[in-house]
Amino acid sequence: MGYGGVNAKVKAMKGRLLSAEDYYNLSSSANVHEAGLKLRNFPEYTQIVDSLIASREDNRHMYEQRLISVLDSNYFKIHGFLVDGNVKKYLDAWFLKREIQIIKYMLGNFYDSRNRERNISYAQGFRFFDIDMKALGTAENIEEFLDILGENKVFRIVKEIYQNNPSLFEMEIALDFNYYRNLWKAKGKYLKGDDLKAAAIIDGTEADMQNILWVYRLKSYYSMRDESLYKYVMPLHYRIKPENITRLVEANKDSMKDVLLETPYAYAFKGAENVEESYYSATNRAYRQAVSRYPDSISVILDYLFMKNIEIRNIISVFEGVRYSMEPGEIMKRISIQSKGQVRVNA
Repeated sequence: MGYGGVNAKVKAMKGRLLSAEDYYNLSSSANVHEAGLKLRNFPEYTQIVDSLIASREDNRHMYEQRLISVLDSNYFKIHGFLVDGNVKKYLDAWFLKREIQIIKYMLGNFYDSRNRERNISYAQGFRFFDIDMKALGTAENIEEFLDILGENKVFRIVKEIYQNNPSLFEMEIALDFNYYRNLWKAKGKYLKGDDLKAAAIIDGTEADMQNILWVYRLKSYYSMRDESLYKYVMPLHYRIKPENITRLVEANKDSMKDVLLETPYAYAFKGAENVEESYYSATNRAYRQAVSRYPDSISVILDYLFMKNIEIRNIISVFEGVRYSMEPGEIMKRISIQSKGQVRVNA
């Protein structure tokens, strides 16, 4: 399909992303309320700010809950621009990562005994394709929650493994595994030509980096034995070869970075302070490459949604910094600046 008209609209939306100057202005606020009033000047966020102020809920926690719904509204707007049914089906599969993030948060409220009432407010404003969010938000216990999820073919995996008494981490890993398997199939089934090539760069890089991220975290933070690590590695490979993963699994904590510096993603790990920073550096580069090589493709849409997600993460980070009275300069070091299609990543 041709993307001329669609991409022109998306590029116009990208032009309204917040600038470094905008972030600094927000960071200079005396408190969260003042930061909210400044954010209100951006039309896309006006309704959210007004609603939170009217209900006297304009605090950092509620801003985090409500702001992430902005990405959903952007997604559905762009979805409405498209006419090719197959491209829409792929985009639906790609955007499931957003829904999985929401499901993980709500699952966490059951697992760590946080107030279940948070799920009720969190479910407001989200629009899933075939899940009753109101029912999900008001589920009385995790069994009822999983019964509702079980009606969805992608999410039912968590209900299937729940009988084995899994940890929250295992539930989250299962959701991510299923997401990437589903996305990999959707890419090959629904896309062709430049769309397929662009998606291969983006999805392949994210799958590679996700495998690296899981192995690195499990070895560094959980001291998991090597033989146990393999069940947390997806059998999906783009530029990372299976032998690279094997070497990473078998490496000790001090030599893992040396192994990563010998992979095609060495550029992302040179000078990086942590593996999370490397993850976003590599994925950011993948989006840039896809747009550069295949400008008349779905890459422009995926890139915009990626950058919009970063914007929302940035705003939440700014509000967190303001809440704790951090200096504007320190807050700015914690965010990822978008400029002329590039993202300077700070993790």
